[in-house]
Amino acid sequence: MNGANAVISLLGPRPGDDLKSKQLTYGTQNIVAAMKKFDVRRFIIVSTPSASAPNDLRDLKFKMMVSMIQTMMRPAYEEIVTVAQVVQDSSLDWTIVRVSILNNNPKSGKVRVGYLGRGTVRVQLSRADMAGFILDELNNGKYVKQMPAISN
Repeated sequence: MNGANAVISLLGPRPGDDLKSKQLTYGTQNIVAAMKKFDVRRFIIVSTPSASAPNDLRDLKFKMMVSMIQTMMRPAYEEIVTVAQVVQDSSLDWTIVRVSILNNNPKSGKVRVGYLGRGTVRVQLSRADMAGFILDELNNGKYVKQMPAISN
């Protein structure tokens, strides 16, 4: 961490992980503590729509997806929500980039950015476009202290 300008976290729950041990939550708390110790201010993490944003509106499609995760993968849902809260509660210059279903399509350069329920964001996103958005956000800081959802 020493000498870093920013931290980007792509950590998230995976099938088979022991999510009851709260590894992602504790890991994120450790990252935040290390960033404070070494005076690194910028933190960008990737999350999902399970972590709701204040600017979101009701959206049936995303509500169904989140409800399914909440029901079928409760520990993963809880980790996603808790990690997002840890980041929001920090004093860092954070951005939580929310994505739904990632694919391996090539970079299109066309990323939809917005909030749920506003007709902008769809479900699919290429990993290449996600990476491009994160690097752009790292450079321009347009969404500091915000939780945009992105898609293709």
